Amino acid sequence: NNNNPNRSQWRINGWKNFEKFIQDHPPYDIVIDGANIGYYEQNFANSPKHVDYKQIDWVLRHLLESNGGNHRIMLFLHERHFSPRLAPDWAFALFRAWDSREESPAYDYGRLTVYRTPAGMNDDWYWMHAALVNGEKRKDEDAATSMSSSSVLAITNDEMRDHHFQMSAQGSFLRWKERHQVYFDFGAWNRDLRRRDVLLTYPKSYSRRIQRV
Repeated sequence: NNNNPNRSQWRINGWKNFEKFIQDHPPYDIVIDGANIGYYEQNFANSPKHVDYKQIDWVLRHLLESNGGNHRIMLFLHERHFSPRLAPDWAFALFRAWDSREESPAYDYGRLTVYRTPAGMNDDWYWMHAALVNGEKRKDEDAATSMSSSSVLAITNDEMRDHHFQMSAQGSFLRWKERHQVYFDFGAWNRDLRRRDVLLTYPKSYSRRIQRV
C-alpha cells in the first residue's frame, strides 16, 4: 500500500541513506543503468526472466579496460536481480567478482562500486541522482585544484521521457541529458576478449574521448 505512512517513511529514510552514501563516496566518472543494459535485446521467445548479466559485465570490462584504466564506475541494479529466486547459479560468481574489488591484468573491479537499489524503489532515480550530484561535486573539486571540469557520464539507452516530464526544470535536464548520456550497443563476438565488442556513442562534446577510448 503506497499510502501506508510507515512505508512512506521507509522510502524517505532509504533515499536519505542513499544521498549520504553518494556524498561520502569518492568521485566517479561513469554511472551505469544496469537494468537497461541487462534487458537490451532480451525480448525474444523463451527469453529468461532475469537480466543478461553477461551483457552488463561486458560493458564493465570494456570501460575498465579503457581510458588508461582510469575510469571510476558506479553500477546501479535493483536488488531483486541479485536474488537466488531470479538469478541463475552461474551469475553469483560474477556478483562476487564485482564486489570483491579484485584486480586482473585486463580489468580492475576495484574501480567499480555496485549499488543495489532497494525493493520498492525506482532505480532510474538513483543513477540519475548519482550522475547529477557527483557531477557537481567533481566540478567543485576541479575548481579547487585548478583543473578542467570532469563531468559524470551516464550509460543508458533509456530516453528518460517519463522522468523529465516529472521534473520542474525540464529544460535543464534535457540539456544535461544531451551532454552526458552515452548510448551503447554490441558488435560481433571478439575471440581475443571472449565477449562481444561494446560500442559506445558519446555526446558530441566528448568526440575526442571516443577516439581515445
